[in-house]
Amino acid sequence: MNLQAERLRALAKAQQGRRDRDQRRPHRSSETHPRAGRLAIPSVALLSGQTGVGRTSLAIGLSIFLAKAARVTLVDLGRGDVARTLGLADADPVRLSVRGRRPFAGARVEACPGLQILSGSAHRDDVREPAWARTRRLVDQLNELSGHTDVVALDLDSCWRQETYDLACSATLGLLVMTPDAPAVTAGFALYKRFMQDQAGPAIGLVINMATPVEGARVGEGLAQVARRFQDSDLPLFGVIPYDPGLAAARAAREPYATHSPLAPASRAFAQLARRVQEALTPHDKVSQ
Repeated sequence: MNLQAERLRALAKAQQGRRDRDQRRPHRSSETHPRAGRLAIPSVALLSGQTGVGRTSLAIGLSIFLAKAARVTLVDLGRGDVARTLGLADADPVRLSVRGRRPFAGARVEACPGLQILSGSAHRDDVREPAWARTRRLVDQLNELSGHTDVVALDLDSCWRQETYDLACSATLGLLVMTPDAPAVTAGFALYKRFMQDQAGPAIGLVINMATPVEGARVGEGLAQVARRFQDSDLPLFGVIPYDPGLAAARAAREPYATHSPLAPASRAFAQLARRVQEALTPHDKVSQ
């Protein structure tokens, strides 16, 4: 048993009681409110247990490479970081929880060939309406993109909020993004446990960001062992994205990293990740090959 796996097991045991209590809270049970259902369009949700793991940059890079083989809509439900990162000053934020303000198909902005950005706010427009009802309306609106897009990518801010968690459960695939440091691994695995206790959740894959291939593989194997032992489930490693100083340069230039440094190791890793995601979505979609 390697040292990384032992550390992960210890971390899981240390937080077992607190996380189990959290998961037994009524507001986290899928039986306490109706669910929004699945997105009819093949979809991948980018998830993270904490901030600062590079989830948004990863969502952009993945979407760019997916767009080489399909029409992709990247939905930014956070703080508008996607539009700012790409320098889309004319991106029109929309209130994603209100039907009829503006059709989503017309609110999108093209970032590059094949990739449209839908930038919006997840703020509550009517606090009198239950969160599950707002999420259901949002899923209905996203489903109206059928015919306009082949894949929907969701950059989700915080899945500890019930509203965001329910939206993540509507996706075909969830990619859990984490860095290899212990706090990010612990927070990410706690979120994974929450999904595993929910039969309505999406299939979950793991992406280790800002890590060497060896380091990422070690963390991935350690988490897979913990998942099998404590959750009786599989947690496949979808990819490892290496750290590259060029990422900061691309962000400063407001240019997608994949086009800023197309031959860099991180770009190659994004291309491999996109192929793996496309394979995972293929049984459910009509993505053109």
